[in-house]
Amino acid sequence: YAREALDCLPESNVSYRAFAITNMGTALRRLGNMREAQQAFDEAIALGDAAGNRPIVMWALYMLVVLHWWQVQPQEVIKTSERVLRMCEQYEREQVLVAGLCQILISLMRYELNDLDGAEERAIAGIEIVRLSTEQFVLMNGYICLANIYQVRGEAAAAFDMLDRAE
Repeated sequence: YAREALDCLPESNVSYRAFAITNMGTALRRLGNMREAQQAFDEAIALGDAAGNRPIVMWALYMLVVLHWWQVQPQEVIKTSERVLRMCEQYEREQVLVAGLCQILISLMRYELNDLDGAEERAIAGIEIVRLSTEQFVLMNGYICLANIYQVRGEAAAAFDMLDRAE
């Protein structure tokens, strides 16, 4: 039905179409249709690029990062997140929340790849950005990632401090 609803949007309204397709991709991911979700995000990114709508492109890219995270594809999470971060720097960080969310997801993947220093650096950077937002779930994951890093390093007090912050 989502494709039928999309047909109701004028072809000329590329930004709305890109936004709708991003939402459709998110729904497809939640339904477990990962391949179709990736196609939807790729389409939304292309449409957003064509419209010159950077916020839509960055949001669709972030949703693609989340898809890769769900599929446990650390290299894809890192590569796509780095693309988002470059866009944020290029456009004066107009999407700082997206940058923070990507930093935290990179930290989780760096942890999985046993790069504790890289994970710690990214988690701290992401938390600094996201802590001022309403994205508490992602913020909690950043603190938990830091707690895991500190636990592995034998820094129990720091680990418990991060768990307290995650609450």
